[in-house]
Amino acid sequence: MILRSPPSGSGLVSYVVLILVLGGCAREEPTRATLGAAPARAAADVSASESVEVDSANSVVPADEPVRSPSRDPAKLRQAAMAALQAGDQDVAFDLGRQAMRVAPDDPQVIFLMAMILGERNRFPESIQMLDDLAATTPDARLPAMGQTADWLVRYGKWAEAEDRYRAILKEVPASGLAHRKLAELLIRQGRRVSAADHLRMLCQLGDIQENELRCLLSLLHPFPGDAEQEDFDPVGVLGIARNEIARGDWQAARERLQALDSPQAEERALLARIHVHFGDFEALGPWPANVASSTDLHPDAWFARGADAAQMGDQVTAIRCFAEVVLRDQTDHEAYFLMSQSLEKLDAIQEAEEARRRAELIQQTKALGAEMSAATSRDQAKLSAIVDQLDRLHRPLEALAWRGVQLAYAPANSSMSDTELQQAIDDISRERSETLRAGRDQASRSFLLCGIDVDAFTKRADQESRDHDGDSP
Repeated sequence: MILRSPPSGSGLVSYVVLILVLGGCAREEPTRATLGAAPARAAADVSASESVEVDSANSVVPADEPVRSPSRDPAKLRQAAMAALQAGDQDVAFDLGRQAMRVAPDDPQVIFLMAMILGERNRFPESIQMLDDLAATTPDARLPAMGQTADWLVRYGKWAEAEDRYRAILKEVPASGLAHRKLAELLIRQGRRVSAADHLRMLCQLGDIQENELRCLLSLLHPFPGDAEQEDFDPVGVLGIARNEIARGDWQAARERLQALDSPQAEERALLARIHVHFGDFEALGPWPANVASSTDLHPDAWFARGADAAQMGDQVTAIRCFAEVVLRDQTDHEAYFLMSQSLEKLDAIQEAEEARRRAELIQQTKALGAEMSAATSRDQAKLSAIVDQLDRLHRPLEALAWRGVQLAYAPANSSMSDTELQQAIDDISRERSETLRAGRDQASRSFLLCGIDVDAFTKRADQESRDHDGDSP
């Protein structure tokens, strides 16, 4: 299927599979079981008596502690511990895991299992160290361990370290859908939505994208109100929280939050600049680029603020150049297209202005449908067809195909297709996706994104007209 349902439950099944194949099949598909849904967030408080040293595997269980299980078979102990872990009985899992460690302290499967048990008890430094040590000695465990520890680092609040591990996995396995999903989720939660889009588009290429992820691609500035409330995208960090506040319409709260930062990062400065524009407070922007680090220019929010500032100062050529930089980075920014159309119109570029305005309206329509879906549980097939059509017109074919997958996901409930017809439609989507990728038609061209405007040529023309006008002046 094109569409996957969001993960539910603790996500331990994927990790259990991993434990069972360590040392064997893990070499063939190291990432399929590596980066599944994060383990359950809840964990019991840790007592002092549970302290575990991880300098060596043997130290998990005191040497003189008896094995209380009737079996000394590490496989049976492991299976019993995993069953207890899946059932949510952490105390039993912990006890059985410690016994398994005493019987087979060097078994990679046992070590991985014990680390997972510790992770479920929020003992992240210990669990991470155990898997890092395992990865150093067991090559087959390296990528699975990296994925699992990255999940724990997210829960532990070490977001940069988690990101590094996800990216390291993708460097070795570029087509790992699970790694792309996990990294995209982390970036979205941090408010780094433009960066997340690259990984979501890869999920579209792989034919493995969820509906809530597709909605993220409809709006890279901030989430839709309904999506802002999703636990999967629970915001972290100042930037992530600020974008969620904007999603709820509280621009002032986002402004105050960002202004309170002593040393804001480039993307935080960029968003604050855009918020100033939202309030019409151009004086707060200050001079460009004196008070803005050059790295800020990498973010479309900063280019948007520069463009809006130039436009209100009457410098329409600079404004157009800035808005062009915005839409090349974020093709979902309808506000940039709308302001671009105004600047073009003031320079008598009527045809280009009309095209930019049409583009803004079309993007607005996709966002309106996305916002509606984020707050609803049912789906209207006509509206799903509309969003497919709009995305096709926006030259975003892989997203359009994925939304056709969403349609199919709801088709059985609507009794509109037989099983045979449904399977044929799924196969057609897969075939079209492959053909689109082979033909290199998966992304909109630069010319299309810029509404046919040759920015450099347009700038030269506008400059020449300005010189001619000055020459005609008395």
